[in-house]
Amino acid sequence: MKIKVIVSLNAKETRVLGLYDQALKVAIHAKPIDGAANKELIKILSAHFKVPKSQIKIISGLNSRRKIVEFPAL
Repeated sequence: MKIKVIVSLNAKETRVLGLYDQALKVAIHAKPIDGAANKELIKILSAHFKVPKSQIKIISGLNSRRKIVEFPAL
């Protein structure tokens, strides 16, 4: 399954905000340094969708706020 994700950086807390512009919007507390924001995104998506972190992959947009994330179908 592939989903579009929009990341909002430097938020007070990391959380899933909901749907926005046909994508899942996620607030991330981490700064985009050394992949910290991407790691935190995978961690929050893993908890939200109850999927192991090892099965979640960012397939597009590693250096962008707009990403495509792939994980097994629910």
